[in-house]
Amino acid sequence: MLFRSRSYAILGRGGEAIDLARKSAAAVGRVDPSRQLLPLEDLAVVYLWCEQPAAAVGVLRSLLSMPGVLTAAWLKLDPVYDELRDNIEFNVLMEEFR
Repeated sequence: MLFRSRSYAILGRGGEAIDLARKSAAAVGRVDPSRQLLPLEDLAVVYLWCEQPAAAVGVLRSLLSMPGVLTAAWLKLDPVYDELRDNIEFNVLMEEFR
């Protein structure tokens, strides 16, 4: 399921993409919450590609609050998030987790 949701988003099937990404994150979270990082990042990217930047930032906020390898510094460098560079909420989030 992981990354299939990104394919749906690219194909313009936003509703299906978001539903699949949500289900994937929820399923992994029920089995092993410590492995939820990748499905949640997938969900954030799907929201972004489906033109829902506020939802993407909300998921990124959750991710940055979790212990793991994802950091604000990484998000600033990752070209996947280029679309959020001018987003006020994203910039506030980057300052919070600086």
